[in-house]
Amino acid sequence: MAEMHWFRWHHGTVDDPKMSLIAQRAGASLAEVLAVWAWLLESASRAEDRGCPGLPDFDVLEHRLGLSQGMGNAIYSRMVERGLVAAETGRLAAWSRRQPKREDDGAVERKRRQREREGAASNATAATPKRTRNVPAGHGVSREVPTEERRGEKNISPPTPSSEGERATNDAIHPDAEKAASAMRAAGAADIEASRPELSAWLHKGVTVEQLADAARNAVARGAHSPGAYAFKVVADRLASAASVANGASLPAVAWDSSRSSIEAKGEALGLGRWDRDAFDVGSGEPFAAYHARVRAAVDACGAAA
Repeated sequence: MAEMHWFRWHHGTVDDPKMSLIAQRAGASLAEVLAVWAWLLESASRAEDRGCPGLPDFDVLEHRLGLSQGMGNAIYSRMVERGLVAAETGRLAAWSRRQPKREDDGAVERKRRQREREGAASNATAATPKRTRNVPAGHGVSREVPTEERRGEKNISPPTPSSEGERATNDAIHPDAEKAASAMRAAGAADIEASRPELSAWLHKGVTVEQLADAARNAVARGAHSPGAYAFKVVADRLASAASVANGASLPAVAWDSSRSSIEAKGEALGLGRWDRDAFDVGSGEPFAAYHARVRAAVDACGAAA
């Protein structure tokens, strides 16, 4: 994993004629091309050899970006044709030029000279003696007025957090937060961190790690743009439904495609079996989105209740 956790996104990328030409030749939208390019940039930034993410797994790419089957490969091939990506290695051609490890030496030298000037000015100010003047008797002696006071500002030090406040913040993080975050990331919600306040809040309310992981799988299956936030909404909806039942309200009908487990149950009922996650993980099985589509087609074909 690379040490840097960010990369540069240059102005003009969206308007670059190469991107629209790639979209036209691949039969894709500009938004789809930009999504694939962002995926490649982020993969290249995370790679041990920065700039060289290797050849992508198109099934994963298409599933995560919501692309139709074969579209990711078509866009990538056009990017190779335009010289954006090396065909043999997957290296992004202009990475070293567009993503330098540090600023140019000229910028470093300019910053050094600026610090020297500021240091010299500070030393000169400190060495300048204070000027006094003779004042008539009965008049108060003038005093040196701080710059802040002349501006009408108050010289107040910023408050520091109390030890009680710090302890309260630490106590708010649930002991199972890291375990729950790992389970949700394993389910596909890559935007979840243990430090997210909502995560600990739900754990403190009694939501289990497995319930959070199942909500994350539901969010991924539905193609949510932010799986973590969508998963928390799923948890809230489920708790609200459970509360309604506890209060005597009737349980609302649950759609067959409301979660991964319910989709697989419908697939089994229709003779399609469950999704083979193990086969998908080794690259020989279909993505869950494709399995979901097959189940939906079977439901529509036999007139099963949705």
